[in-house]
Amino acid sequence: MVKDILKGTKKRKAVSLMVSYVILIGIVLSVAAAFFVIIKDYIDPTPVENCEEGTTITLEDYLCDGKLDLLLRNNGRFSINGVYVSVGNDTKKFPIYILMPEVAGGYFPGRYVFESKLKPSASLYANYSNKVVGAGAEQGVPRAAGFEEIRKVRIQPFIIDKKTVVFCEAAVIEQDLENCLMR
Repeated sequence: MVKDILKGTKKRKAVSLMVSYVILIGIVLSVAAAFFVIIKDYIDPTPVENCEEGTTITLEDYLCDGKLDLLLRNNGRFSINGVYVSVGNDTKKFPIYILMPEVAGGYFPGRYVFESKLKPSASLYANYSNKVVGAGAEQGVPRAAGFEEIRKVRIQPFIIDKKTVVFCEAAVIEQDLENCLMR
C-alpha cells in the first residue's frame, strides 16, 4: 500500500515539474513579447539614407569682406539642420576648399550647424572665416586661404537624424560668385 501511494506521488511530481516548465516558458515568452512591443518604436532598422524629396535651399545673397557671409533660404518643404559649404577660385573646377565656420564652440570644417532647424521659407546667415582646411592643409589644421577671391561656392544641406548627419544629395547647389575678395 505504501508503495502504491509513493508511485502516485512520483507521478504527480513529474506532472508538477512539467507544468512548472510550461508556466516558466510562458512567462519568458510574455516578457519577451512585451519588451519587443515597447522597444520597437525606439529602434528603426532602416536608417535614413537621404533627405526627404522636396528638401531644397537657395543662396539669396552673399557678403565678402575678408570672410564669407551667406544668406540662405530654405525654400523646400522640410526643415534642415545645417549646410556643408566648399568654395573654389575657379568657376570651371569643382570647389575643393573647405572654410571654417564662424560659430562659438567650433564645428567640423565646412559644416555649419544652425542653432535651431531652418524651417521652410525661413532665411538666415551662415558665416565662414577666411581659414581653409583641405586642399593641402596639413592634417586638417586650418590655415589662411591661399587665394584672393572666391569665384564658386557649393552648398549642400543636411539633416541630423538620431545623432547621424544625413547629407541631402539631391539638394546640392553650386553658384558662381562675383567680387568676393577674401583679403
